[in-house]
Amino acid sequence: MTQMVRLTRRQLLAGSLAGAVGLNNLTFMFGSQRPKPVKPPKRAPVDSDRKLNTAIHVELLTDQAVGVGFNVREWSEIFAGLDVQFTIRRALAREEPDVTENVLGTTSRDVHVTGRLDRDGSISFLDRKYTTGDVVKIRAWIADMKLYGAQGTPKGQPVWGLGKDQFEPLFQALSPVIDTDLADLSCDAALQKFTIRKHYPLRMSATAAEHLRKSAASKTVQNQYRGLSEGAVLAAMLNEFGLGFRPRRTPDGKLELEIVKLGERGETWPAGWPPSEELVKLRPVFFQSREVELTDEPLLDIVETIADLIEMPVLIDEYGLKSSRIDVRTKKVSHKKKKVILSAALKHVCFQAKCKYEFRMDEAGKPLLWLTPDVPPKDDQ
Repeated sequence: MTQMVRLTRRQLLAGSLAGAVGLNNLTFMFGSQRPKPVKPPKRAPVDSDRKLNTAIHVELLTDQAVGVGFNVREWSEIFAGLDVQFTIRRALAREEPDVTENVLGTTSRDVHVTGRLDRDGSISFLDRKYTTGDVVKIRAWIADMKLYGAQGTPKGQPVWGLGKDQFEPLFQALSPVIDTDLADLSCDAALQKFTIRKHYPLRMSATAAEHLRKSAASKTVQNQYRGLSEGAVLAAMLNEFGLGFRPRRTPDGKLELEIVKLGERGETWPAGWPPSEELVKLRPVFFQSREVELTDEPLLDIVETIADLIEMPVLIDEYGLKSSRIDVRTKKVSHKKKKVILSAALKHVCFQAKCKYEFRMDEAGKPLLWLTPDVPPKDDQ
């Protein structure tokens, strides 16, 4: 007895395309190259949030052209009122403003800030300058250092307020590839599959938890994500639930990953990053001319079928598309019979659905396509 095998529509489309028949004469063949993944480093688990007792020492440097008594009394009184140890001395050769931090055990740290006393009586540091009239600003600056240490408050700083020594290990820790299916799992169950939890705590904000409880209590993951890095998958998976994540630097200088509601102010971790190589070099066939003809085919079927053949997975901006009232699963697209560069053909059919594809790379260096609205939805005010 012969066993019947039922093929999915996506498999039929892929077979038609690869065999140069069917699907209204959409004809092309593909090749591919695989980038080498980056091996992530091992990291110790991050401790929970706690506040360290912080002592601050401000040291001002002078030179021979600046009298050491110039405005010293005023500055001494200002820093004494802020409970800051203050000293002033003549600068040695090549000494420059600096800030260092020394953590003492698990409860205390010392922050040493070196600045310069200028000719006009102002003081300057690495990234700021004050006069004796800036007491309110100085008080806020000292308060930030007492709470967050040498790096100060993460607010307004690039890359979520992370230094290079924090961002790069986090990026590497998010590069391991997901090797299990997440489809049909609840959000909470899917989160348990990410190994990043062993290195950086995952914490859900109150608004995110409330949003998940009200709008997605019975919803499960609908897309497949196997084969991509944890960072890209976590961003795209949470996106299905209207959520995202971003690094948060705690007052003791540690990092955690905060899950937040999308649409709120503040950048979230992206589902893929700007590529380090041009797509034409990684997938040259994507830019070769082929004869294309399409009539009323679902957009997502076309995008995913092409992506399968060039071995480039597709991640979908479910939140953005839903917010823009775009259904790529039911939206039908067409393309008149014409010899055209394949990437241009894909751009054309995406345009019909008011969306676009972006070429990105995950944290492991694997190229992907990000399907998103042509005009992003506005953030909540």
